[in-house]
Amino acid sequence: MSVVAAFLEGVTAFPDTVAFRSDEGAYTYRELDLHTIDIAAALQARNPTSIPKVAIYSGNNISAFACVLSVLRCGGVWVPVNWRNSVEANIAWLTLTESNWLFFHSEFEAEAVQIAAQCPLIERLVCIDRTLPFALSLEAFACEGKGVLEPLPIDLDRVSTIFATGGTTGYSKGAVWTDRAWQALIDTFRTVSPSCDAIVHLAVGPMTHAAGVLALMMMGQRVTHIVLPKPDPEAILSAIEQYRVTHLYLPPTLLYMLLSHPRVREYDYSSLVSFIVAAAPIAPEKLKEAVNIFGPVMTQAYGQAEAPLLCTYFSRDEIAAAAVGNCDRRLLACGRATPAMEVAIADEEGNFLTDEEQGEIMWTYLYRAVDKRGDTIDFYLSP
Repeated sequence: MSVVAAFLEGVTAFPDTVAFRSDEGAYTYRELDLHTIDIAAALQARNPTSIPKVAIYSGNNISAFACVLSVLRCGGVWVPVNWRNSVEANIAWLTLTESNWLFFHSEFEAEAVQIAAQCPLIERLVCIDRTLPFALSLEAFACEGKGVLEPLPIDLDRVSTIFATGGTTGYSKGAVWTDRAWQALIDTFRTVSPSCDAIVHLAVGPMTHAAGVLALMMMGQRVTHIVLPKPDPEAILSAIEQYRVTHLYLPPTLLYMLLSHPRVREYDYSSLVSFIVAAAPIAPEKLKEAVNIFGPVMTQAYGQAEAPLLCTYFSRDEIAAAAVGNCDRRLLACGRATPAMEVAIADEEGNFLTDEEQGEIMWTYLYRAVDKRGDTIDFYLSP
């Protein structure tokens, strides 16, 4: 199931449920469906014979999420832009991915001007929240399509997203996700993650990273996404109680900030079903403290952009049992291989190792990766 298919499943099943809510407003599934049809149709009208590669440069914003869905609905490629990067790094990223559209929030107007000047492939700019001298507003742009969206044929090998890799040795490279990769990720998440009748997901981290992926792969469930513009610790704690949040994801550094907050024990967390920690190792004592404060709901995942995010999964029951039983050694782990993933540890020669031996992690999954020039695509397919 692609992201679009998951979203349309939600539109059909619970059209009047709020899909996204933030301080700026809210969309029901029905409203979001109509809005994204307009934006997607405008993109199709402007690109009748080509596939748009649309870079989206914004903080957490419900209109930006609508743009992501619109790009995917028109058969385009979503290229997330990390707003925390330098503008030079983002210019290199858009050049690498050969992006030809830029949707941006006016907060990044100055950066958008620089990108337009230095990325000759960028054909058009759209400002998400207002009209600018050099960019149409999203509202005005959406009127260009007249709401007529050509349906997409099912094609699981259609490229739909290019995520940035870690970039620890220089500028990021691109991990190219097809609808098949999204399908495997959505299916895996539904298999391993605890759910409930009405999910309330608190989107805290940047939509360009795991928080955005989590939001998109939950769309086919009855989920309301509460979008916070910035990861303020007390705002997170308060939102969990206020909105009766059931699901959220945080990296360890932000979890540590919650744990050390002077008011952390003053809020009600009884609504939580799954509190996912990922993106970096977590200290066992902090994981135990989190179980003590938030309850037996802590889960952990391990993955990368190149092997989409759910290589391994550490369930809430396993973590809770290890935390109560003082099994710190088990809490050093990051879970078990998920159903769609083959994971092994190998030495430098590629020989598989046994338990207790250290080596390099190897896995197979469904994804594609571009080389550093962006003009060659290698295809990797899990058997």
